[in-house]
Amino acid sequence: MARQPLVAGQGLVPSKPLETHDEVVALTKELQAYMGLEDLQFELVQEIALGGQVSTFVVVPTAKPLGTFRIEDGEAIITYSERLLSSPSLLTAVLGHELCHYAMQTIWEAPPGADEEPMIEELATDLACCYFGLGVIVANSAFEFAQHTSFESQGWQASFSGYLSEEGRIFSLAIHLALRGENQAPTLKPHLQKQLSKALERLQAEPSILQSLQSVVSRV
Repeated sequence: MARQPLVAGQGLVPSKPLETHDEVVALTKELQAYMGLEDLQFELVQEIALGGQVSTFVVVPTAKPLGTFRIEDGEAIITYSERLLSSPSLLTAVLGHELCHYAMQTIWEAPPGADEEPMIEELATDLACCYFGLGVIVANSAFEFAQHTSFESQGWQASFSGYLSEEGRIFSLAIHLALRGENQAPTLKPHLQKQLSKALERLQAEPSILQSLQSVVSRV
């Protein structure tokens, strides 16, 4: 299935927080259709978040990952943290990342260097998110700084998700856009637009970067 234009991916992000697991299931199916991964079969599981409020302005984040992918007894399982329900953008990015994990498991060859350094597989998965048209979503959700309010207190909470740095995500997005003959991502956060412009300028100044990628022949 042909993927939609990359910048359209941001339209997948729900406009308001989700409330139920069924809503997450529906979002996941939308992501699968957009990414061309409808054939992937798996169980989607909500994980209960750990951590919590320890003082008026301090929130201890969960020790569990925001999402996971694993094969158990021959069955694929994707999990997501319940605390993601309040952050639609981050939830969408995490679900997309785990779907990319699954997609990469269908490739017979591991990412170069993964045998020596397991973290390379996670970095490659972040790159795969861009390949599958989620570059804008994962870039926008890389860093979140938001106000939190409860019955007893309010304050601020910062979080970073994923494995590639914010700059790394923007550069991979720039490469993807350039390979597609595009140079804009209108729904990218304003401060990231400046980084994208610089990344595209570098690609123009160093055409060998794109030339080496254009010469890659798929082995699948």
